[in-house]
Amino acid sequence: MYSVATANDLITTVRDRIDGFSWQANEKLSRASGFFNHADYFREHKHTIVDVHSLRRDRFINRIYSCQLYAIAKEFSTYSIEMQNEIINRLIDFTRLNDPIYLLELDRRYFSYMW
Repeated sequence: MYSVATANDLITTVRDRIDGFSWQANEKLSRASGFFNHADYFREHKHTIVDVHSLRRDRFINRIYSCQLYAIAKEFSTYSIEMQNEIINRLIDFTRLNDPIYLLELDRRYFSYMW
C-alpha cells in the first residue's frame, strides 16, 4: 500500500491501476482461501456429524462453528455447555445434513457474509 504525499502520487498509469486491482483481487482470494478450505472440510466430513456432540468432537469443525458463533455472541465460551449445545441445535438441523439444498443454505448463512 502506498501513501499519498503529493499531488503527483494521485496520478497513475493504466498499468498501475491494473496492477493495483490485480493486487487487491489476489489479496482477497488469499484471505478467502481459508473459508473455502473450511467449507470443503465440512462437506467432506458431514457424514460424521449426526448431533451436537459429534460436531463438538471434531476439533476442526468445532473451530469453524465457534468462529461463526463468535460473530453472533462474543462471549459464547462463557455459556454453559448445555446452553452452547442448545444454541447449536437451533442453528443447525442435523437431520438435513445430507440434503444438498440445506448444505447450500448453511454455506450462505455462515460463509457468504464474509464477502
